[in-house]
Amino acid sequence: MTRTTEQEFWHQIWTQESQGFHEGKTNFFLAKHIERFAQRPRVLAPLCGRAHDLRFLADRGHDVTGIELVESAARGFFEEQGLAVTERYQNNTLVLESGSLRILVSDVLDVSPEEFGTYDAIYDRAAAVALPLPTRLQYAQVMQNLLAPNGAIFLVTFVDPTRDHGPPFAFDEDGVRAMYPNADITCIDVLDPQKEMPHLPPAMTQKVFWIR
Repeated sequence: MTRTTEQEFWHQIWTQESQGFHEGKTNFFLAKHIERFAQRPRVLAPLCGRAHDLRFLADRGHDVTGIELVESAARGFFEEQGLAVTERYQNNTLVLESGSLRILVSDVLDVSPEEFGTYDAIYDRAAAVALPLPTRLQYAQVMQNLLAPNGAIFLVTFVDPTRDHGPPFAFDEDGVRAMYPNADITCIDVLDPQKEMPHLPPAMTQKVFWIR
């Protein structure tokens, strides 16, 4: 799949009435581990869609930047949250903004620290898992470039030995290490769907990694 084909896929996904990756509430892991974002004022949320997590972080005092390829999804976030939005362009990138919260309408691979600065934390929920391996490795390099010194990445992935396709793409710690080979990587949480989220496939175990 080429990058153009990937982009076309996501534009098509957002024309559908429902998307399986849009939780419609604050993510379980983010709420549980929100203290890890303390003293990390600038937070980046790549491939954010309409995630309620953006508002959750902003309401707790963080300066939050989301990145979303599909403009209708980005606008849908502000509509869903009832937030008045202003529009501006930073070079050629449309920026939708409300207070300390903004979404860059862009391909994540095109976002640079020279243009948008660096971030104290990156919140990756449904971002890395949305990308096939070649793009995922490019994406990881972009994330490292956007991470401030002493910054950290909060990455949610899932493990499913029965799944060999995507998106979402399943990968475990070895996949995380392939993305960030020089980082300090710690698995900080594991969710067994059979015990805590029975609506998910039995083989799909979610994991959270803290990457520094």
